[in-house]
Amino acid sequence: MVDQTRRLTFGVLLVVIFLDMLSLGFIVPLLPIYARDLGATGLWVGAIFASHSFSRLIVLPVIGKLSDKHGKKKPFIMVGMFLYVLLALGYVRASCVYDLVLIRMLQGIASAMIFPTAMAYVGEMSPRDKEGSYMGKFNFSVFVGLGCGPFLGGIFKDTLGITAVFYTMAILSFISLLLVIFLLPEQKVMSYHHTVKVISYRRLLGYKPVQGIMIYRVVNALIGGGALCFLPLLAAKMGTSAFHTGILLSTNTILAGILQRPFGRIADKRSKLFLIITGSLIGSFSLFSMPLSTNYLILLCLGITMGVGSAMSMPAASAIAVIIGKKEGIGSMMGLFTMAMSVGLIASPLISGAVMDFLNINAVFYAMGALSVLCTAISYLPLKAYLE
Repeated sequence: MVDQTRRLTFGVLLVVIFLDMLSLGFIVPLLPIYARDLGATGLWVGAIFASHSFSRLIVLPVIGKLSDKHGKKKPFIMVGMFLYVLLALGYVRASCVYDLVLIRMLQGIASAMIFPTAMAYVGEMSPRDKEGSYMGKFNFSVFVGLGCGPFLGGIFKDTLGITAVFYTMAILSFISLLLVIFLLPEQKVMSYHHTVKVISYRRLLGYKPVQGIMIYRVVNALIGGGALCFLPLLAAKMGTSAFHTGILLSTNTILAGILQRPFGRIADKRSKLFLIITGSLIGSFSLFSMPLSTNYLILLCLGITMGVGSAMSMPAASAIAVIIGKKEGIGSMMGLFTMAMSVGLIASPLISGAVMDFLNINAVFYAMGALSVLCTAISYLPLKAYLE
């Protein structure tokens, strides 16, 4: 009975997260252009993206602690999904840059209720020495959903208009909400080796491996954030249509998703340190090289390479977070892991927006690529001390 409940929970979570990421992915290639049409400068485009991560960063510690303390995770996901439905409709009513900032901030709060809570669910269910495989499957849903979104969003925008994109986002979020309400088990799903702990974030942050994977997560978000926010503008500069921009973003992310599962299995058996550092460097150099592209095909190939780098590193880092979380509090650990992502997603668009306004769009990719390499080097020592 317990195994059946675990399988049902895992399956529902994968579908819900896929639909959630699909919905969010719809807006990725369109939001920079939509914001620019409403009068946003490069810095304001960065602020619109950063506001989502900023609000998520603020509420994540509270969500993580509450989920560890009370054990009930389903209510957080339900409330977050309900907010997603309302906020998708809010895009239709947006009339200025400030409206977009507010909507993105509220989406960040909803995201804080859904994403780390779902990760904690999966972390609790993962057997010992299979953390990489389980998190690889979870990340598969994340990346494939987020990857299909820009492709479909580009089609909807080119054929039906941007309003149709927002309504479709609302429908997908509503379907996810229904799945959570009626199919996600109410009871807490215990892990194979479960210990309930609620410890301070200061203590968690004192652990070298936690410091290492958080720095990695910042790097990963810097790479992904730089690409998601400003790659559509770089592609538009080359005369690329919304449809082909969607393909560009989707190919990168879908490939990263497909490779999550095999790299998750590799992470359970091989060096997690090698996978994390090598994958991060591949992603960093791919981002740095994008302005050097002379045509769309080269840009697409660099996006694919960046996806491979992300697929190499993410399951290994997620597995380390799960292993630590099982000992010290899975909700708190996943909250910290997601907070690190939020820091990167806040810094990336703001730095990128400022660089674009003061220099140009090409300089954005040079700056973020170089910064990512630097942060990867910093993460090496704390991870090496733990893993070797």
